Amino acid sequence: MADPTDTNETIITPAQAEAAESVDKIPCGICRRQFSRYPSPLHLPRNPTMLTRPIPSRLAPSRPHPIPLCPQSHSRCSEPFYRAELETDIRAEPSKSAEERARMMELLRRFEADALDDPFADSPDEPDSDPAEAADGDDLERRLAGMDLDGASYEQLWAVLTPSERTKFLTAVRDPSSELAQQLLARQALAEEPLEPWWLAGAPPGPTHPPNPPSLQLAHRPPPKYAPRPALVPLPASLARPPPRAEQRDFPLAYNLVAILIAYAYATRHLAASPLSSLEAPADARALMGRAVPFLVDRRATTRFASLAGVVTDVWSRLGQVRPFFRPERIGGAFVGVFFLFSDWVGGREQGTMTPSAFSLLLRDAATLLAPRRVSVVGFINDDDDDDDDGDGGAPAREDPPADPPASPASRALSDLHALFRPAHPSVAAKVLFYAAQVQGAPPPVLAALAAEVGAKARRVEAESLVGAGVAAGAGATLGRPGSGDGGRPKKAVVTLVDS
Repeated sequence: MADPTDTNETIITPAQAEAAESVDKIPCGICRRQFSRYPSPLHLPRNPTMLTRPIPSRLAPSRPHPIPLCPQSHSRCSEPFYRAELETDIRAEPSKSAEERARMMELLRRFEADALDDPFADSPDEPDSDPAEAADGDDLERRLAGMDLDGASYEQLWAVLTPSERTKFLTAVRDPSSELAQQLLARQALAEEPLEPWWLAGAPPGPTHPPNPPSLQLAHRPPPKYAPRPALVPLPASLARPPPRAEQRDFPLAYNLVAILIAYAYATRHLAASPLSSLEAPADARALMGRAVPFLVDRRATTRFASLAGVVTDVWSRLGQVRPFFRPERIGGAFVGVFFLFSDWVGGREQGTMTPSAFSLLLRDAATLLAPRRVSVVGFINDDDDDDDDGDGGAPAREDPPADPPASPASRALSDLHALFRPAHPSVAAKVLFYAAQVQGAPPPVLAALAAEVGAKARRVEAESLVGAGVAAGAGATLGRPGSGDGGRPKKAVVTLVDS
């Protein structure tokens, strides 16, 4: 028969049982916000009835029994407790040999060193993080885990967003004057000298490129700066053509050239790089051009567009299938372009990734690139020369013009593509040179008529998407500005007409 005086187990009263069952309902003794999950081995209990059974002597701590502790600060108490108890146990057993005690002390020192080197250990000087913020961070990390942000498509990025995040983004897209949209457009990264495509320099706002609506104009935004123009590639003697005759009207590959220029404008804006040959990793630009205009990179291609309508149908459909190249490191001055393209995809994802408003912009770019130069600066006359103190009545001295040979923007765009493809694909670069020779030999009236046709098509495409919401075109343009390197004195430009 068991001895009734045996006290190996403590008798639990109903009050003690109720307290023991509700341990997990006791708040943490440190943060006082969360319910405890396990007790701290270093502090006195606030309710002694928490302990319902005796602890074996070999496991009994040498310090008072616990209070509830939340998991964020568990390591602050548990690790010192383990070290202290291990050290006490080592010193309290004289039967162990000196060598064994030394070995165990060495293990203890290693344990302490590992704890100091642990970057995830809680610091006693740092407060516990907000559980809500930690949960949000963990959720974001979980959603982005395993995703290649550099190559993710719009569909993949859209699928990651929560319904509330999608609603917030769509609200900013639909109302450019909203606070969120203005914050995005006015980011500090956007103010770091954003560069517009090089072909817009000197192109006054008008039917080709109307100004931004008031809702997209920032109050303190600096004037636009433009990327440097590509250098002209010299044509080999075998491709050089004589100057075109006035009556000449043939340009057999005119609409193929339009397709190439549309793809060039898209690649420039999509990759936020101007010129394209300035990219440190040009493989993306080459791949983008190859998908948009495959006849340019295919040696056996025999494609020849007979009309502008055929160009629009073919290139538009291909741009809608192009896999996006998203480069976070390029979001600086190009943030507006990325925001524009992504928002356009959201607005027209049922139709494809290229909306009418976006394609209209590319058509306007192509029209600007096709327009021939009608004037060429051949020299400058200083205003100071008109007030000649010598009174000799001599003709004012002319200054040499800058090294800027008269060339159409299309020739510079093709030169940029030649520099882009030449290192890796010489055969494609040779085909680009052939198109450059065609442009050089084309009569300016033919290029002007082609640019006008493309510009008219851009306006029709835009009208289809923005019925009754046209933007008034700016009128007038300044012919000159004071020079920056001559003390601000204006100069008179001596010009000659290239074609009327």
